[in-house]
Amino acid sequence: MLTKKVLHAEPYVEEALASNGKADGMLIRQFRFPDAYDVRETLMEHLHGGFRYCRDRERVEALFKRYGVTEVHLGTWARRQDDETLFAFVKELADPEGKAVWTGFRILGTIQMNGYPFWTLELFLKLPGLTTPVYTGDDAPNVLHGPRPR
Repeated sequence: MLTKKVLHAEPYVEEALASNGKADGMLIRQFRFPDAYDVRETLMEHLHGGFRYCRDRERVEALFKRYGVTEVHLGTWARRQDDETLFAFVKELADPEGKAVWTGFRILGTIQMNGYPFWTLELFLKLPGLTTPVYTGDDAPNVLHGPRPR
């Protein structure tokens, strides 16, 4: 079986999300997400450096409004949500057509040079019958023990 490793996330540190923060691929939340997965499985990455610049901006703005969150505060908001609410939000944002029955998700945050957050939303689809381990929470093999080496 050929496997792919996922990028290990930095552990969550709230201050790292401030405008002068140092977050670089910091784990905001994960739910049923792998450390490594079979090449036949699907990992979809959805990058958002600025939701206001995406091609379906009106849909995204309506989604944010419905969930009561702003782009800048997505990280703190996500930490306070239950897994099911957050999973529904990520699926609707990253895969609005609902093309797959996703297994889990992960949200990463990075502070850009301009001080604004850049969010990475990832969805994972585990194939039936495969034994790929998945993890929920901060204490998982796909989370570093400290900040990413610079």
